[in-house]
Amino acid sequence: MELNICSSSERLEEVKALYLEAFPPEERKPFSIIEDKVREGSMEILCMEEDGRFLGLAIMILHGDIALLDYLAVSPESRGGGVGTRTLAMLKARYPERTLLLEIEDPDETLVEAYDTQRRNMAALYNRYAYIKQPTSYICGKFREAIAKAKEDCDKIINQTN
Repeated sequence: MELNICSSSERLEEVKALYLEAFPPEERKPFSIIEDKVREGSMEILCMEEDGRFLGLAIMILHGDIALLDYLAVSPESRGGGVGTRTLAMLKARYPERTLLLEIEDPDETLVEAYDTQRRNMAALYNRYAYIKQPTSYICGKFREAIAKAKEDCDKIINQTN
């Protein structure tokens, strides 16, 4: 399996389709904003691929020495085969000089019941991979500042599109 920057229009269409399928509307950013941030260099759209097949996506926010996994989704036909686990290892290797932050919505506060299983599966994956759950109120220093800046940027973007 490989983790590549998505650049072809065909692959980006697969990414968009999976993005729309995997995440509820309340949790999605407008995809055009993600593409703008990619062009600015503050985000990356990565594709998990194997033998030319699209397996999934990872959308990263990059800020200073932090790499935030904003979205991770595995295509329906590839789920349950270890793609998510391999992707986390590849992300860690891709950003050796950055702190890798993972984020999911609280599975116990699901807005859309249909996405509850996906959130619980993602939480289980992160736990298996030995990531430590951190309530945001305990994030300190540069992490808190970077997260606050990212949230502020997102709020500005959302307000511009409304």
